Amino acid sequence: MLIIHTVGINAFLNTNQDLVTFVEPFLDGGATVFSIVVNGESSNSAPSLPLRKFASQNLSLYADTRVDIISSRSATNGAVQVEFNISGKFVDYVTS
Repeated sequence: MLIIHTVGINAFLNTNQDLVTFVEPFLDGGATVFSIVVNGESSNSAPSLPLRKFASQNLSLYADTRVDIISSRSATNGAVQVEFNISGKFVDYVTS
């Protein structure tokens, strides 16, 4: 089993675009969606990706089969680059 403690997001995109990110851990055959609040914003020196959005959130999520991370932006024009950082630990998990 994977226990996720922190999720970090670092995204570079065009100006006037919003970013929405979700973490979806799968546990015991089901999944729950958790929203990651993207609360940081700054400018970026690269002309093709002038806007930087970032977030880091502490949490405790449990997954035994997989974890999906989904990001979506408000517009589809231009390039986008999204980096995810996940920290946690693997533990032994015995099902009955």
